Amino acid sequence: SLQPARALGLLELMEDLSSSSALLSSATYSSSSGGDGVESLQPDMIIYSTVIDAIARSGMVDSSCLALHLLDKIECAYLNTRDADVGRGIEGDEAMKPSAKTYSCVLLALANDRKAGNDQKAWDILDRMKEVGVQPNAFTYNYIINCASYFVPSDDDVEIRRRKKMETFKIALASFQRLRRCITTTTTLDAGPDSFTYAFFLKACLNLLPPDDTRRNVVRQTVGECCERGVMSDQILRRLVRRLPEGEVIDLLSCGSSDGIGVNLKMVKVADLAPDWSRNVWKKKKRGGSR
Repeated sequence: SLQPARALGLLELMEDLSSSSALLSSATYSSSSGGDGVESLQPDMIIYSTVIDAIARSGMVDSSCLALHLLDKIECAYLNTRDADVGRGIEGDEAMKPSAKTYSCVLLALANDRKAGNDQKAWDILDRMKEVGVQPNAFTYNYIINCASYFVPSDDDVEIRRRKKMETFKIALASFQRLRRCITTTTTLDAGPDSFTYAFFLKACLNLLPPDDTRRNVVRQTVGECCERGVMSDQILRRLVRRLPEGEVIDLLSCGSSDGIGVNLKMVKVADLAPDWSRNVWKKKKRGGSR
């Protein structure tokens, strides 16, 4: 994997050399001399995306701020403006148009750099994608749900914390619902939620909602839909066993089995449950963990 410090150093070097070469070229050569040398030094969208990915996976301090800063550079190059309020709509460098993968890398940085407000920044990425004409995909929504699946307290007041938790959960829920709507618009297996979607959304439910009837109903409906889609995974099962009372887990997992669960829950694996519940896991395994 690419080390983030080295990646950033190489990126800054390319930017400096590109800028210096451009100045030297304009001062020394005529326009007929060509600019292949300068253009070859200019970092492209793929290079920026690779650096953002390295930053997102690094665990370095303020990685999300740095990832957003690099995304600003890419978007400004594409939109041909350095001022977010001036020049929108002017044709820029088409080669610098961000891809869905670029935004997924930024969302991963926001999720891994756990700071208050990153959930809203992740949700705002959807507006940025719309502005540059990039269509969100399943990875986009999965990463937003994951980013909104934890709560970083910024205030000691109990009521404020409760309200902010609910605001964060609403972001996870809105992303989950948008992805669920894909089920009704297409019949392809890759459309709609996958095992990662349900794992992230259940994490949001268990981290953000109080342990009352509302949470139990949401969890039951989510687990039921997950099993119906055939994407129940060991990751989901372990989270349920770890976070819920034993009786509630048995109730959830026995709803589709006449035999019930008569063993130590910590030893139960998806392979021990109804085969139909996990029939699509292997077919879609890689989709939620990459871009």
